[in-house]
Amino acid sequence: MRLGNRSDVWWMPFACLLLSVFSVPGAWAREAAVYERDVFRLVYEVEGADAVPGTDINANGIPDIVEDMATQLAAAREAFEHLGFPDPLRSPRYAGTNGIVVTVRARSGMRGLHGRAFSLANGARRFPGKWLKLQISTDTDPRRNPTPAHEYFHLVQYGQSHFMNGWYLEGMARWAEDVVRHVPVPRGETKMSDRPGGYRAANLLWHPLAADCGGPVALPPDMTEKYAYVDGTPVFVDASINGPGVMRRVLSCLHERDSRDDVRALLLGNGSRSVAASELAQECVREARRQCRP
Repeated sequence: MRLGNRSDVWWMPFACLLLSVFSVPGAWAREAAVYERDVFRLVYEVEGADAVPGTDINANGIPDIVEDMATQLAAAREAFEHLGFPDPLRSPRYAGTNGIVVTVRARSGMRGLHGRAFSLANGARRFPGKWLKLQISTDTDPRRNPTPAHEYFHLVQYGQSHFMNGWYLEGMARWAEDVVRHVPVPRGETKMSDRPGGYRAANLLWHPLAADCGGPVALPPDMTEKYAYVDGTPVFVDASINGPGVMRRVLSCLHERDSRDDVRALLLGNGSRSVAASELAQECVREARRQCRP
């Protein structure tokens, strides 16, 4: 083949470089790192838009923020199991699930959220079988932010019921954050008719309900003392949580109703956030409240 004179082939070195790069599989695609702890697989990036902060004070090659996320998740999982909450991985809904994949991403790719929990168990890239999935943002510092525990508790909720109205789903998960941080008990009591939506339901319904139905339950020292973040900060701030018993009763009631064929048809047919489904959940709260009062 004739290539012509020297001025015609100035681009050849660059072409060779491009060919050499593209001939290497995955040369342009970074392979995400994985950190394993307990049932969790944390998938994170060290470069690019989704890169986690690189601080590594214990010099073990794992970014501290990733280790701290895994520590809070493992601690919350053990604490909720100790308190009698059902393990989502053992729920009938998620039978055969291998574990929980946690993808660490920039908030810009998560609609500005600190965390997300997904209700379906399915395949995960790089991991064979069926997995539950969470996402946590790269700027979530578990030493100051209970998002990992919050998102894990959503999986507990999903394992018990298809109901997903915000006043229940987000409100109760905000209550669950008390397991790893101190939450001042709001004063007063809320009637069901005053129930707000979303996160505000925690202070206006779930925290007062927890205080009214049992008060603080201490976690055992042999559990709390073994969990600390990389810098030595304890995971469990006050080693107690208000009212886990009444929350278990609400979840149990929702699970029982959700397991009946007529209720499941209602939830799935009219939407898990429907008014009719919400009425069923409200009755579960009223029933749990009646059981904790003389």
